[in-house]
Amino acid sequence: EAVRALWRCHYPGEHRLILIDNSSEDFEDKKWLEDNCHFYIRSYRNLGSAVAYNLGINMARTEYVTITSDDARLVHKQWFEDTKKIIEQSGEDNVVSLSNLFLHKVAPEDVYQSDKRYTLEEYAELSRKYGSGASWDFNFACALGKKETFLKAGGFPEDTYIYAIDAEFMKEAEKNNIRTVQSGGVVFHYGDASHKGRLVEAGKYQQTGVLE
Repeated sequence: EAVRALWRCHYPGEHRLILIDNSSEDFEDKKWLEDNCHFYIRSYRNLGSAVAYNLGINMARTEYVTITSDDARLVHKQWFEDTKKIIEQSGEDNVVSLSNLFLHKVAPEDVYQSDKRYTLEEYAELSRKYGSGASWDFNFACALGKKETFLKAGGFPEDTYIYAIDAEFMKEAEKNNIRTVQSGGVVFHYGDASHKGRLVEAGKYQQTGVLE
C-alpha cells in the first residue's frame, strides 16, 4: 500500500524507488513489488530501518533523496515540491521531515482513503487542519534532503533502537552542522507497520486508541 500510495501521486519517470524489503518472510505481493520498484532488495533478515535508509541513500544517484517507511501514505506530490523549496531557499544544509498525521487522531472523514487521488486543494486542507507548522522538531515517517546532506550528517545510527533513530540522527546531524526541520505539510502515518498498523488498516483501531 505504501508503494501504491507513492505512485498514486508521483510519476515513476521522475523518481527512482529503491525498496529495501526487511520483512524476511514470504508474501503474495512480492512479485507485484518487484514489478513496481526500480530497485527491489530482499534482505536475508530484518536489518533494521537505519541500515535500509543508509543503503538507499548510498545507492541513490539523484540530487535529492526521500526517506519513507512502509507505514507512510503519501497524499500529494505538492509536499515534495514544497519541501525542495524549503531546502533551496534556506541556503543551509537541511533535512526536512513532514508532520505525522496519525489515522486514529484525525476526524473520521479525514482518514486516509487508499483508493482516492487527493487533489491539491484537499491536501492543502489536510495540511491546514493537521500540519504543525514549520519547526526545529523532527519526526520520521517521511523526510527529504540532498544526498550529500544525508551523508554529511553521518547517516542513520544502525546500532540504535528503532524508535530512537530520529533523535540520535538529529543529535549527530547537529554536530555536523546539519539542521533537521519539520515542515507544515503532512503525511499519513500508520504508527507502525506491524500489529497496530494492520489494525488501523482494518478499521479496528478506534479514535480513542482503544481496540474493539
